[in-house]
Amino acid sequence: MSEIEPTPDPARRLRPLEDLVDSVLAPLRPLAEAASATSARLGAWYTEHEDAIAETLQTFTFIGVAATRPKNWQELQTSELLRLHQIAFADQMSLVWVPRTEIVRELLKSADRDQRRLVLVARRGEILDDCEVAIAADPKVDSPVYAEVCRLAMKSVVAARDGHDEAAQALAGSVLSAVIHEMLGFNSQGAAREQFKETCSEADLRLFMLRETVLFGATARVFANTSDGLPGFNRHATAHGRLDSFDCADMLEAVMLISAWLREIAFQQAQTKLHEHMQVRTPRPRLLR
Repeated sequence: MSEIEPTPDPARRLRPLEDLVDSVLAPLRPLAEAASATSARLGAWYTEHEDAIAETLQTFTFIGVAATRPKNWQELQTSELLRLHQIAFADQMSLVWVPRTEIVRELLKSADRDQRRLVLVARRGEILDDCEVAIAADPKVDSPVYAEVCRLAMKSVVAARDGHDEAAQALAGSVLSAVIHEMLGFNSQGAAREQFKETCSEADLRLFMLRETVLFGATARVFANTSDGLPGFNRHATAHGRLDSFDCADMLEAVMLISAWLREIAFQQAQTKLHEHMQVRTPRPRLLR
C-alpha cells in the first residue's frame, strides 16, 4: 500500500510570492506611514478651519469676477469690496453703478448710515451728474418703455438741479414703480419686495451676486411699510404725501436707485445680446421678463 502524499500547504506554496511583495513594499512603508500621518494632521487642520477656508474661497471667487462689477466698483481694493459687502446688508443703500468711485470710497469710510447720508448731501452736484450719465448712457435697449422711463428719470434729475427736491423725489418714486410693473413684470410692489428680500437672504448669493444684491436690498427697503420706520427714501410715504418723508438725502437715494435700475437693465440687456451673438445657450437674466 503506497503512502499517500500529504496535501500541499497553500500557505507554503504562496510564501515565495509574499516574500517578494514584502521585499518590494518594505522601502515604501515608511513613506506610506508618513503620508498617512500628514493626511491625518491636514484633516484635523481642515476640520478646525473649515469655515475660514470656505469664506476665503468665496471671497477669492467674488473678487475674481471683475467683469460683473459695475464701473464704479472696478477700482475698489479687496478690503473696500468686503466693506461694501458689509454695508450693503447693514444700510441697504444703493451704491451700484452710481455714484462715482471716489464718493463710494468716502461712503465706505463713514461710520454709519447717518454719516453716509451727510456725504450724499455734501456731494449732491456730483451725484446728480453721475445719475445723469447713467440714465443717458447709450444702452441700445430696443424698448419704448425703457426710453420713456429714462425720459422721466432724467426729469427728476433736472428737477433736483433746479432745487425742486420734493418734485424730484416724488417723480423718482413713480418712475421706480414703472420699472417694477412695466419693465420687471411684477403685479405688485409687495411681490417685488418679497422676491428681492428672498434673494438677499440666500447666503450663497451675497458674494457671487453682490451687484444685484445691493440693488435688490435697497429696493426692498424702499418698498417697506411706512410703519416699519426704516431710514431713508420710502416709496409709500413719498407717494402718499407724508410731510416728514421729503428730505434732500432721501431725494438723492431715490434718484440714485432709479438710475441704478436703468443702468442695470441696460447692462443685463447687453449681456443677453452678447450671449446670443456668441451662440451661448444661457438663461435670460432674471431682471428682463
